[in-house]
Amino acid sequence: MPNSTRGARRALAVALVAGGAFSLSACSLVGAPSPQTSEGGGEVTLAIVPDPTGASDLYREQMDRCEDENPGLKVNIIENPADQQLNAVELMFQQGDGPDVFQAQGQAALDRFYQKGWVASLTDYADEDFIAAFPEGTLSDPVLSGLYRDDELVSIPLTWGGWSYVSVLLYNKDVLSASGFDGPPETWSDLDEIARKVSADNAGTTYGFAPTTGTASVINYTVPTGAPATIVTNGLDLTTGEANVSDEDFVGFVDTLTAMQADGVLEPGWESWDGTKGFQEMAAGRLAMYVTAPWHVAQIRQLNPDLDLGIAAPPVPDSGRQAYNAQLSTFNPHWSMSSESKNPDGAWQVMSCLGSEEFQSAYYEKFGTLTAIESAWRGKTTEDQTAIVDIADETVRSAPNPALLSEGGAAIFNALAGQTGLNPVAAAAAAIIQNQPFGPIAASLDDQINTAVDQVEGASRDDISFPDWDPLENYGG
Repeated sequence: MPNSTRGARRALAVALVAGGAFSLSACSLVGAPSPQTSEGGGEVTLAIVPDPTGASDLYREQMDRCEDENPGLKVNIIENPADQQLNAVELMFQQGDGPDVFQAQGQAALDRFYQKGWVASLTDYADEDFIAAFPEGTLSDPVLSGLYRDDELVSIPLTWGGWSYVSVLLYNKDVLSASGFDGPPETWSDLDEIARKVSADNAGTTYGFAPTTGTASVINYTVPTGAPATIVTNGLDLTTGEANVSDEDFVGFVDTLTAMQADGVLEPGWESWDGTKGFQEMAAGRLAMYVTAPWHVAQIRQLNPDLDLGIAAPPVPDSGRQAYNAQLSTFNPHWSMSSESKNPDGAWQVMSCLGSEEFQSAYYEKFGTLTAIESAWRGKTTEDQTAIVDIADETVRSAPNPALLSEGGAAIFNALAGQTGLNPVAAAAAAIIQNQPFGPIAASLDDQINTAVDQVEGASRDDISFPDWDPLENYGG
């Protein structure tokens, strides 16, 4: 995309954030309900993933309510396991029997169906009342929301956006207190000091820290306090458009973990941990601290209700915060409507139910998961959830997303994602395990990533350069 075009789209993003509903109406980005819309009703097929446990009953109850509110509507629910759902729905479309409404959770999943032409535009269905139920810009900002493709609204969210981007430091208050610490680490040096003392004091029964998973995902959760988040995900610094895995904070944090590993501070065996092992070790009292996604909190509470668990923001570099966890889209997509539906008006009635405060409130009450419609849970949160929301407000900021802003940006991001040998976190994990200094490895990665970017056809550095963006501020306003 030419630089002038990208600049115009970025200017549009700022105008949308500043102008609110008036600007959206003036730009005709979201229209009134289609004049072809009928009263709906008829049969509609809804494809779901029956997770978490109890989702099957919840969806049936809520679709019964939807049928009661829309006379003549009948909702048939199809369930597919999470690991088979995308392939199963894709096969249904290939056989000419795609569901009317389906779960396409996440940007990559939505792209998969949209590129095949199976996703319907919702722009003419989503009226002002429907849009207003969600946080400002969620369904009306084609640049930043993550729910648009080609300036058309094509999905609605379910779970709260900030929840997807926030990370938390979890710690055992009793263990830290016994080692002489009255609170969690605030800086990376604090983390190193506390972890070393705890591991030494507990002689192999409780360890001070662990890198969360065998892929050292603590780097994804923690380094963005010191370096722009995309340096971690694909090596690129969006303030310059250049690779910068060699960022001093990134290298410094990895080298700190490497020294902790070499000195026996990290809990042994973390190299083979999956996404569940961290909360199991914390609940069992074998781990004193780790940085993770917030859903681990509920798992720890369930396994060990008596644990005096602390929840805090991840520590920052000793020099102070340099960046924030990057929210690359307002929300992740969740529900979409089939472009091949024989009953689009009935399908929209189901979408309206899924995007209602009633449904999202029921979802929160059932699973305790914060939903996109904040009125469904504001004022009802538990102490843990309140702490997580506060940490999200403190530590998450919006950032430019080249994959949504231009075709060239998407091409570059996709090209880097397809080359596993250029993954900065995988390289960092290997350095920690093999006791190698990360600086030379990072410098080599920078050269390889820059070369890979220059080889992407139809793209340029302009597509991934945002020199006016400050990683300490929200992008676009």
